[in-house]
Amino acid sequence: MSWSEKFAALSAADRKRLGLLVEREGTALNLFPLSYTQEWIWWNNRLRPASPAFHVSATLRLDGTLRVDVLERTLREIVSRHETLRTGFHALGRIAVQAAEAVPKDLLHVVDLCGLPEAERDAETVRVVEQERLRPFPLTDGRMLRAVLLRLTEDSSLLALTTHQLVFDDWSIQVLVREVAALYPAFCADRPSPLEPLPVQYADFSLWQRQWLTEERLEKEFEHWEGRLDGIPHLLDLPADLPRPPARSFGGTLHDLDLGPERTGRLREQSSRFGVTSYMTLTALFHLWLSRVTGQDRFATSTLTAYRERPEVAGLIGDFSNMITVAADLGDHRMMFHELLLRTRDAVLEAQEHADLPAHRLTGRLRPRRDESHNPLTQAMFLSVHAMNTLAGADLAGLRLRPERVGDVGASSPFDIEVRLVEKPDTIVLQYVVSRDLFRPESVPSLAGQFEDLLDAALERPDAELTDLAAPAGAPTTPTPSHTSRPTTAEPAGLPGPVGTRTAASTPSDTGESTATGVADAVAAWADRHPGRAAVDTPSGTVGYGDLWQRARQEAEDLADRGDEPLAVPAQPGADGVARLLGAVLADRTLLVELPAADGTPTRTELSPRHLAGLLRLWTAECGLAPQARCARLAPPGTALWLVETLLPLYAGATLCPEPGPAAAGAPELPEALAGAGIGFAVLPAGVLHRFAAAPARFPGIVIVVGEHGRLPAPLRERRDGTVLRALGPEGLTLWPFRAGADLGRGPEVVPGQPGVGLWVADAAGRRPQGAVGELFLTGASVPGGPRATGLLGRETFAGTVELLGRTTEQTDHGGYRIRPCEVRWALTALDGVVDVAVRREADGTLGAVLAVGTGADVAADERELRRRVNASLPAHLRPAVLEVTEELPVRGGGHRETTA
Repeated sequence: MSWSEKFAALSAADRKRLGLLVEREGTALNLFPLSYTQEWIWWNNRLRPASPAFHVSATLRLDGTLRVDVLERTLREIVSRHETLRTGFHALGRIAVQAAEAVPKDLLHVVDLCGLPEAERDAETVRVVEQERLRPFPLTDGRMLRAVLLRLTEDSSLLALTTHQLVFDDWSIQVLVREVAALYPAFCADRPSPLEPLPVQYADFSLWQRQWLTEERLEKEFEHWEGRLDGIPHLLDLPADLPRPPARSFGGTLHDLDLGPERTGRLREQSSRFGVTSYMTLTALFHLWLSRVTGQDRFATSTLTAYRERPEVAGLIGDFSNMITVAADLGDHRMMFHELLLRTRDAVLEAQEHADLPAHRLTGRLRPRRDESHNPLTQAMFLSVHAMNTLAGADLAGLRLRPERVGDVGASSPFDIEVRLVEKPDTIVLQYVVSRDLFRPESVPSLAGQFEDLLDAALERPDAELTDLAAPAGAPTTPTPSHTSRPTTAEPAGLPGPVGTRTAASTPSDTGESTATGVADAVAAWADRHPGRAAVDTPSGTVGYGDLWQRARQEAEDLADRGDEPLAVPAQPGADGVARLLGAVLADRTLLVELPAADGTPTRTELSPRHLAGLLRLWTAECGLAPQARCARLAPPGTALWLVETLLPLYAGATLCPEPGPAAAGAPELPEALAGAGIGFAVLPAGVLHRFAAAPARFPGIVIVVGEHGRLPAPLRERRDGTVLRALGPEGLTLWPFRAGADLGRGPEVVPGQPGVGLWVADAAGRRPQGAVGELFLTGASVPGGPRATGLLGRETFAGTVELLGRTTEQTDHGGYRIRPCEVRWALTALDGVVDVAVRREADGTLGAVLAVGTGADVAADERELRRRVNASLPAHLRPAVLEVTEELPVRGGGHRETTA
């Protein structure tokens, strides 16, 4: 009678009393408590009983003459020796217990594929093996080792073994292989088992651990770790491709980084020279890489300790491992790498000295709030494994055994990034398991490549300061702030190409020719070739290029005697204002444009005719603006964008249409107004794009998006004709257009690489690694003052595009989390029926959000449903505590919506 049948015969009250008896006495009726490691796995497995996250799988190729009966006898003997492989796990009230069962019948399942054609055989092999990896374990029935033998040919088979972390750890693989190697040859020769009886069983260890770890010992360990881990972030700001989901899937992408014999030799020699192990050196590099890509100096990672110090348990199969925490502090950026090695050595030894405290008990103490989106204490793990060494090249009485990957060998891990160190005689392999929730599979080799670069640099220069060790090349220096009255005069020399640099044909500035009148020269050429073509079309009439050019020449003559001081941008309406502006450019006058300051006080910046010419060449090339196209002007007068909107049509030989004008930018009737005026080019604030969603045919053929850079409406995102660009720059100076990307990641995406402008991701320490978040900088011939800070956050994706992640002033660290309101906006604007979102910081530091659902929506009904959908769209730490629903967000000047408060 199995234990499941015995428990089923008891009432619920009796089962509860029995559980309390085991808890009080330690053991009763051959029922034992779970070890602390088993306890954590047990409860997590109950939350996801169908998940393979805790499965342990190995597929072994057996070449040679195989005796199936002997193999099955061997496995039965091992299961008989190790009670944990035939143990069932049961809930008795709130107590979980383990109880050994008899050895299961039919332990080895044989699948004969010898008669199938090769292609069909290979496909069936993959199907069977993957099915076994994923098939859930009924934890109460005592079958904790599944073995499937696939006969491929007469002398070749695959053995698929699947077990569970409740009863198996990395060390256990060594025990299993060692016992198979001893038993199989003995049984083939009709000899008895050569193995000595086991002195204890795993359940004995569980009981000992419960009795030894008294509350006093636990409290002492708690005090140590509370002090050691105080102040570390709750979440690493990893260079993820994708938004963090509300709950993890635990699925991972596998990638092997083989260091090779030569590099491995240098690593081992250098580690020995500094008195550390290879594991410690690689852990130090892992911490340095994490600090680089997250921008966080203090954090913690996890590793595993075997926890098998006592000789009685050395030969047992079971999960003895305990997860321990290794603290990292890289705040001293002037520290040399060899100093980091010694600091990491001390941290590793300290963690091993305090390895008794069960990891989940520490987590419950330090992180009592559960967030299903991430591992609670650490999200990165670096550990040493030995299973692959054990399995490589074993020989069993003429039967050769070796590991083999079959099918899509996915991996499961509760960590966002887990790196397993496999140390072989002649090389070291780092096996990456990277969360598929956060990283696209094609990005994983790039992550490993960044680590590889750091390793090479450390081996070459162990005495280098951390800031100099394999730093990304080409960080902009002496950047122009995002708001300044007078830019610096030159950009630093020798900058290598920024993100996505493309080669372009020579421009006048490249060849050294004067471009002071480049804009005026273009208008003069149009006036000469097409004097009657409409240059400006206003309600009071049309002005041709010939007439406009004559007026501009007169304005330039009038300015000739007024000195060369910079001029405020002429902002008069109609054709007269256009002529005055063009005259100022013809007179080679630098223009002053107004910029909003952080405190609300307007400031000014200078734009020379040379920079204007570079900007207009850039816009013309990116927009593909055709002569005679009708172009709207919607920006507020006197602003930098108003200046570009005025001059760009004239530079390209198109027609400027000053009406409907800035007042219409935020009006509901904007789509009809643009369509009625025949507008084919418009610079639109992001906050008005939703007005076109209901009538996508009314979108102009060329759309430049400025402002908050939210999610594009589906009709604009999916259009196959026309051009969509996003304009970037400091607030009030969004003058540099970039092609809109696919918007498939964490925020709006642009495609850099335009001639004349470079886009950088950097911070105070220099250029950020690919994938990491930093401030965006602009540089190039069209950027006044050299590298210019934009005040925008972004990240260079592993595909070479750039994602926009809001403004630098919006990012905060709160409650152990790095918060970017734009990522909340990005998630919530993906919800059906949500037009736009404003995110604010409440007085208590939590987030609040206002969701705009459009005119005519049932706001009360939407609020109830939206709260449910908001919670299903965001991880707990990003969910707004206060949620409001309205029809429209407030609109500022120029059609820009209030998206922060």
